[in-house]
Amino acid sequence: MSSTTDLGKLCKREHDHAGTGMSMRYIHKSGKPIGNCIECGRENGNKDRDRQIKVRRMKALDQGRFDEKYRGNPCQDGHVLRYVVDGSCVSCDTERRRALAAPPEKREKRALTRTDNTARSRERAKARSKREAMRDV
Repeated sequence: MSSTTDLGKLCKREHDHAGTGMSMRYIHKSGKPIGNCIECGRENGNKDRDRQIKVRRMKALDQGRFDEKYRGNPCQDGHVLRYVVDGSCVSCDTERRRALAAPPEKREKRALTRTDNTARSRERAKARSKREAMRDV
């Protein structure tokens, strides 16, 4: 036992410490018992933390900060950094995006196609404007 905790009366939620029939409770530096059960404090702390995360999410959404991150519960791969907006894992999301990204050859081909399409649409626009000009004359 550390100097800030001690066994005391079983708490209302019946957090039994190591089968002793007593709860581990906080004590003040002076040695006087504070009376708060450590497990109850953890449970309440998690609720407060969840509440704080929800508030941060709402603020981030309202302010348009979609890339804000926080340290949360580990994902299935053990990563703890998460996005505030939706709670998704930052590392897993990055890996997923990389997997979905096209290989370099396809990216180059898409860029060439995009350039060709832009050139074609400009030519069509010029031809259309010439036809319209001819109609007006």
